[in-house]
Amino acid sequence: MTAIRHLQLLLAVAATVGVLGVGACLDALPPAVVCEAPSRVIDGVCVACAAPLVFVGDDCVECPPPAQVPNRSCFDTVNNLPQDADGCIGEIADGFGCVAGDPPDCACDPDDCTETLSCFGDGSCPPDVVASAPNATCLPLTESEWSYFAYPFADANHDTTDCVCNCIRCAAQCDGKGTAFGVFEDGAPPYTRYLQGPAIDLRGLLPASGKLGFYVRARGWAGSMVAIVTHDLALGTFDTAYYLPVLNDFSEPIAYGPTDEGAVIDPDGPAPEPPYPAPYAWTRSEDAPTHVILALTPNAEFPSSGLVDIDCIIPFVEPLE
Repeated sequence: MTAIRHLQLLLAVAATVGVLGVGACLDALPPAVVCEAPSRVIDGVCVACAAPLVFVGDDCVECPPPAQVPNRSCFDTVNNLPQDADGCIGEIADGFGCVAGDPPDCACDPDDCTETLSCFGDGSCPPDVVASAPNATCLPLTESEWSYFAYPFADANHDTTDCVCNCIRCAAQCDGKGTAFGVFEDGAPPYTRYLQGPAIDLRGLLPASGKLGFYVRARGWAGSMVAIVTHDLALGTFDTAYYLPVLNDFSEPIAYGPTDEGAVIDPDGPAPEPPYPAPYAWTRSEDAPTHVILALTPNAEFPSSGLVDIDCIIPFVEPLE
């Protein structure tokens, strides 16, 4: 027998023994554990996670979670703001204290809001969105989509030091720690703080067609927070705007929801009257909105003064019928 033939026989025997050995080992394994949803297998056993709890990774948690800093009413803070001046909430003694502790801690630390897993961060939709738009796709945001917007008046003050409390990225995660912002202005020139607030860059996130909505988890005190949907950062034209009530502890308004709060806006005209038109929809990719600007309104007419702590905002898109 040649050396090559001998080697071939040895390999064939080894392969046969290996297959038989693997088969014997597989036969000895216990049957696979199968769980009925929404339970899942963790460390070989079924773990249940019943509503309102949900899985985030392998942890069964409340989503969204309670505020990391307990709430106290921001009404007195906002009600006592200067009526004849422009500025930021952080310039007022204990300005952000109602949402950031006493004394308020507004530092943006490197580890803040950097969790790999957070509520709805995997693209799942919050229950309120599912109830309102069952076929919607939710679009979780990252820090890169968030910025601070200041309308480009000639005398606008773009310094955000006292206007923003905590990291801007904290508005991208539903984790109970938000990004607070607050301004006050008197509605008269030189408009140093008029029409300012966080902004979301939607470019690259939206499909070629759809209908846009937002899940918002926020607290604070403002007549409402207006989400201005636009293609034009100069705001020469608006696509639509959604008015979101923000009063006291975390609430979760949907724009749009069962009572649609979308409104077509004429910058030179009066505030719209309900019933509002349908939310913004587009049928071509070039008509998809590019940005959402968040500003404060005391009476749903003009951006003005207030304080809002945004735990998270999740855009969602419902397919066109």
